[in-house]
Amino acid sequence: MQLSRYYVAESFHELYNAGIVRKNQEAFLQSAGFKPISFKYGDKQQSVYKLFRIIQCFAIALSLPANSLVIFHFPFQATVYKLLLSLLKWRGIQTAVLIIDIDGIRDKNETELEREIIQLKKFNTLVAHNEAMKKKLLELIPSANIICIEIFDYPFKGIISKKELSNIVCFAGNIAKSGFTKSLGNIAGIQFNIYGVGYDIATVNSNVVYKGAINASELPAQIEGSLGLVWDGDSTEQCDEYLRYNNPHKFSLYLLAGMPVIVWKESALATLVQQKNIGILINTMDDIHTMIRELSPESYAILQSNAAAIGKDIREEKFIQKVVTRILS
Repeated sequence: MQLSRYYVAESFHELYNAGIVRKNQEAFLQSAGFKPISFKYGDKQQSVYKLFRIIQCFAIALSLPANSLVIFHFPFQATVYKLLLSLLKWRGIQTAVLIIDIDGIRDKNETELEREIIQLKKFNTLVAHNEAMKKKLLELIPSANIICIEIFDYPFKGIISKKELSNIVCFAGNIAKSGFTKSLGNIAGIQFNIYGVGYDIATVNSNVVYKGAINASELPAQIEGSLGLVWDGDSTEQCDEYLRYNNPHKFSLYLLAGMPVIVWKESALATLVQQKNIGILINTMDDIHTMIRELSPESYAILQSNAAAIGKDIREEKFIQKVVTRILS
């Protein structure tokens, strides 16, 4: 008997940062025949709406066919999703979760991580970013069934310009949470094109060009530069440890745009970048100028071609397709 397929539809999409991942994945699930489970939120703080959502949650959980599969995103963006998950587990309904972040690891908060693990243990299948995140989760939940997505998809129908070798490096993301951007003026020989929200216009460096906050649906066609930087934290000398486990969405953006990447050599992405020959690895951001200077036009053309090939798969949503197929099997 074929599974009845559902996904929890969220209403809190931020289209400049990782919220676009949730939105894109939901759109794919709907196109693949999954039906949305939606809650009416109203004023989330009013008791009458909270009560209404609880009642709605019980009604949904009890009405789903026994042979159902429900896919969630994590972290939960509404408390009622925790109740829904518990009710579905009680009914024996299959559940899977597409992990966007693990806040306890990102924020180095053991208490939060313990709370998250309690929720993640309830799912039948976890979809992690990569093998490093999978290994970490298996240390915390040894019995977990875990699939890796490897790269987040980024459906896009616009025209992508072919990238050429230069000393221009791009960074796209939440700039307010990327303190290292304030020190980019110390990186000699490189022009940084910065895209995203939270840029401090008081921070002026001759080698930094702020390009604005461009909607994710338009950014791949507008981003300019030769390589895309994947870095996090407050320092250009030491990358944030969360990148040992996390696949930032900007990685997909760069590859979709046909742009080779620059990643921290200790990051989870480093293995993929090396295997696919799609970029360069650095210890600190001081390495960037030397690494680019040593790139020949021929070497860059190979990196660019490989990046564009993976970008085609990202555009065509091949990675979420593979994951959903494995969940259903």
